[in-house]
Amino acid sequence: MGVLRERIGTIFVHGIGDHRRFEHVDAAIRPLIDAVRLRTPAPDATVEIVGSGAATLRAEQDTWTGQPGAPLRAIVRQPNGKQQELLFHEVWWADVNEPYTLKKEIKFWLWGLSIWSLPNKLNNTLSGSSVMQMPRFPGGLSKLQMGIARLQLFAVSNVFLVGAYSIGVLVFLARRLLGLHPPDLVRVFVNYVSAVKLYNQTKRSDGGFIDAYREPPRVSIRRRMIRTIVDVALQNYDRWYVVAHSLGSVVAYNGMMENGRALANYLDEPRWQDLVAKGLAGRRRPHDPPPAPGDMLPRRPVWLADDDMVYRDELFKGFRGLLTYGSPLDKFATLWPARVPINVGEAAFTSATEWINIYDPTDPVGASLDAFDTVTLASRPVIQPRNLAYKAHWLLLYSHLCYLRIARHRLKAKAKGTSPGPRNQLSDALVDWLLDGGSFTPAGGAKSPWIVPQSRTQKLRRVWAYVMWILIYLVLLILAVVTIPMIVEIIGAAWSQLLTFLKRLFGSYK
Repeated sequence: MGVLRERIGTIFVHGIGDHRRFEHVDAAIRPLIDAVRLRTPAPDATVEIVGSGAATLRAEQDTWTGQPGAPLRAIVRQPNGKQQELLFHEVWWADVNEPYTLKKEIKFWLWGLSIWSLPNKLNNTLSGSSVMQMPRFPGGLSKLQMGIARLQLFAVSNVFLVGAYSIGVLVFLARRLLGLHPPDLVRVFVNYVSAVKLYNQTKRSDGGFIDAYREPPRVSIRRRMIRTIVDVALQNYDRWYVVAHSLGSVVAYNGMMENGRALANYLDEPRWQDLVAKGLAGRRRPHDPPPAPGDMLPRRPVWLADDDMVYRDELFKGFRGLLTYGSPLDKFATLWPARVPINVGEAAFTSATEWINIYDPTDPVGASLDAFDTVTLASRPVIQPRNLAYKAHWLLLYSHLCYLRIARHRLKAKAKGTSPGPRNQLSDALVDWLLDGGSFTPAGGAKSPWIVPQSRTQKLRRVWAYVMWILIYLVLLILAVVTIPMIVEIIGAAWSQLLTFLKRLFGSYK
């Protein structure tokens, strides 16, 4: 008879980028495994890849399973003999982004440079929107605050425009004049950040994936999230969590807030039948909201009855927490509130469910989420963020990638058999949250990366972020000015060659 283990599921959702499948979950788990082994006393831990039963011809490496089960698991045996099984799932959606083309780059820059002037759209006429509420900032957004937000967006757009010119010119000159092959940073930037634009598009350039043909690309992205939620709920874990980075926090939040009737539309028939068999879905119950008028997104499958729905309170019964880091949800609440509505009509979460939001003032993407903690229900709570400031990295932008990491000196000290120091990083707190099953508790103390709210440290870090923005802009502006004569000379030489060619061409007919 096997040893009884506590089974804990975790869904990882990647943000913007061109991640390959399982790349994000692999990178995110590594610091967590280090954090497990840095615990005192240290437990034994074994990590296993759940391989696939099939692989591509002449595959160069092992193929991870893409089935509903977890592709990775870690078995942890505590010093007291307790055994726990951490099962890691991934929501991968990078392939939904459109391939790079010149047309895509032109449309991206037109969108990026005009975003500061776009109107704040609040309308949502989809069926089921009656159970939703738009996110709201405490006291509302005044015209002055909205104006400042648009000014900040204009400034950021201007920085990237200057950067696109100066860096693009330098890359061009390095290739043409020096024969070097530096990475095309402008193209990389367009491919990465265009995921934000993609999430707001009404259609994909090629019509979209066949199961979401002529529907917004975000339908395909949400489908990945919702189906993974269903797969995890069907696993009967003792508890499960969602860990979402960057734009992935919007994907995760949408999946968790979708109304029960629309949730069913994202499923395939086998998953639906499994939910019905386990009592997680079926016909509308007396206390569930009735079907509402309006179009449905995505379209309703033909095998569903009109009053079929997923029971959100049953689906999220084992759900214990959401961790978002580097999250742009407040920026969506400012510009596109209809993309991140709050489900206030179908209570699903218990009082034990936590939402932890981590942000660094030097991260221009992430922020304290202030528009999602103003909703309360009399019956059951709506999940609300607990905002925690954290020193991910001092460098602007790079900090967006450094939340889940383990300090190298701690690993070296562990290898030498000396004390690795205090366990006060985000990875440590996340591991404790998953394994202990209690409340998320960051460790303070001397040299702690956690920032006290409204402290001098937080204010100085925010000022440092503005200073770096100014310095970056000045450097890019200088590069742009320096490269202008070079570009003028290149254009002049090309024009001269064209005129010479035309003279020879027309002179030959005389």
